[in-house]
Amino acid sequence: MTPAAAAIEELQKRGAVEIVFVGRGHTYEYRLITDKYHLPFFHLDAGRLSRYISIRSFMNILKIPKGFFEAYRLVSTLKCDAVLSFGGYIALPIAFAAFLRGIPVYTHEQTLIPGLANRIIAQFAKKVFISFPETKKVFDQKKTILTGNPIRPAVFEVKKALFAKTKPVLYIAGGSLGSHTVNSYIEQLLPRLLKKFIVVHQTGNEPPWRDFDRLSNLKYPDYYVFSHIFDEDIGFVYAMSDAYIGRSGVNTIFELIALKKPSILIPLALSASGEQEAHARFLKKHGVCELFSQKEKVDVLYQLIEAVFSRKEIYIHNFRTLARYYIPNAAYQIAHEIFSTL
Repeated sequence: MTPAAAAIEELQKRGAVEIVFVGRGHTYEYRLITDKYHLPFFHLDAGRLSRYISIRSFMNILKIPKGFFEAYRLVSTLKCDAVLSFGGYIALPIAFAAFLRGIPVYTHEQTLIPGLANRIIAQFAKKVFISFPETKKVFDQKKTILTGNPIRPAVFEVKKALFAKTKPVLYIAGGSLGSHTVNSYIEQLLPRLLKKFIVVHQTGNEPPWRDFDRLSNLKYPDYYVFSHIFDEDIGFVYAMSDAYIGRSGVNTIFELIALKKPSILIPLALSASGEQEAHARFLKKHGVCELFSQKEKVDVLYQLIEAVFSRKEIYIHNFRTLARYYIPNAAYQIAHEIFSTL
């Protein structure tokens, strides 16, 4: 969602461009697109393939033909001039429907290990934009362009203060929806952590756990808990943070690189194609983070936190080896390529 938001902001700068967004309704992306960007939002009920056999995965497979039919009808109705995809099971039917109607398709691959949907979309896309130079070998090099990963401008903008920094700050997050597993580790460590750190904790509030409802009642000094950290606050949180603890989704990875924030990454084991594990190991190889497995005990996580803070300047220095991966004008490059080839 973050690269799409950055691309939307760049496209809107170009004046007379009408943008519509296709995704899943009743989600964070729906609220962001409708509330912040005031764009028309179309929900697509598409199916997806799963690596695991269950009733839910079987029902998802049954939705695949329905998703393609709805996507074709939607594309035909909208009569768009181009489709910009950011991959995923929602993007595939829309991109394929556009291809069938002769509408140019552009796709952006965020991850180090491209997923199945983008591998398929890339076969008929006019241009393929990539975040990692290592990914170029996967696609047709004649139409593949290294743009980098668009980063939301909000991470660089401090709009208001949430607290006074009296101690080092830990920023903890479990992805856009939060992570009950990460939250459980942090909950156990809070009494120890708060002796040394200010803790900013994005928990999510998904059923059945409702972690935000529970953790927000703790009322610890120096503990700032959020269900979700929105754009008006994320710049301040990053600016104050000395280290990040949490999931290793690709957008987080690029934000950490851009802002040079040491981290302890806890990859989501079931992420598509093992992408979170790959991203975490990528940063570990460059000496800017530590890895924590969900199979390890909570004391190991605390030891890693202390180790990162004891060597914080070394981690920050090592970010120089990642300079080529941060391309500040990624969204501009994507918009420029689309408009120059239409």
